[in-house]
Amino acid sequence: MPKGGRKILQSKRFIFALNALQHFPRICRNIGTQLSYSDALCYYVVVHVFDAADLKMEGKILKISSRTMVEGALCVALSVALSMFKLFKMPQGGSVSLTTLPLLIFALRNGCFAGASAGFTAGIIRLFLGAYIVHPLQALLDYPAALAAIGLAGIFQRNIYLGVVTGMAGCLISYTLSGVIFFASYAPEGTNALLYSIIYNATFLVPEMLIDIILIRLLWSRLRKIAN
Repeated sequence: MPKGGRKILQSKRFIFALNALQHFPRICRNIGTQLSYSDALCYYVVVHVFDAADLKMEGKILKISSRTMVEGALCVALSVALSMFKLFKMPQGGSVSLTTLPLLIFALRNGCFAGASAGFTAGIIRLFLGAYIVHPLQALLDYPAALAAIGLAGIFQRNIYLGVVTGMAGCLISYTLSGVIFFASYAPEGTNALLYSIIYNATFLVPEMLIDIILIRLLWSRLRKIAN
C-alpha cells in the first residue's frame, strides 16, 4: 500500500470515523431516525471533507483544524436533520425550513472555503437520503451546488447581514439555473422561464433568509464568545 494510504488508515481521525459509523445506526434508532448502515456511511464524507490534512488551493496551503472539522460536522448534521422539518412546502418543490441556518453560521464563523465544503457535504448527504432527481446536473444544482453556495456568506464575516444575503443569493442562483434548464415547462404560458424561476424560488428562499437573519442576530453575541 502507498505510504499516503497507510498514513490515512492509521490516522486518529480515520479510526474515529469508523468507530462513529459503527455506532451511528444504533444512535439513529434511539432517536427515531430511519437510517440504514449504508446511509450512515454517507456521514464519513464529513470527516473526509473536513480532514485536517493540508489542503492546496490556488497555490496556498490551507489548514483546517480539528475544532473546525468537528464544528463543521455538527453543522452539516444539523442542516440535514433540520431539512426534515419544513415550515412551508411549495407545490413544485422547495420549502421553508431551517436547513441553511447551521451552514450560514458555520460559514460566517470559519470563512468561505470551509462554509462551501460544509454545504457541499450536506448536499451530498441529502442526495443519499432521498432527493427529487430528473437529471444528474439538476441533482448537482439543487443539492451540493446550492448548499455549497451558502459558503459565500463567509466572504463577509464581519457583516452577518451582508453575509447571509450573499450566501442565500448564491443558493438562489443555483436553484434558478436548475429551474430554467429542467423545469421551464412549469412556467405559465407566455411567462419568461428565467423570471418565473427567480420568483418561484424566491418565494421560499426569501422568507427562510429573513428567519435566518433574525435567529443569527439573536444567537450571534453568544456564538462570538465561542473561540474559533
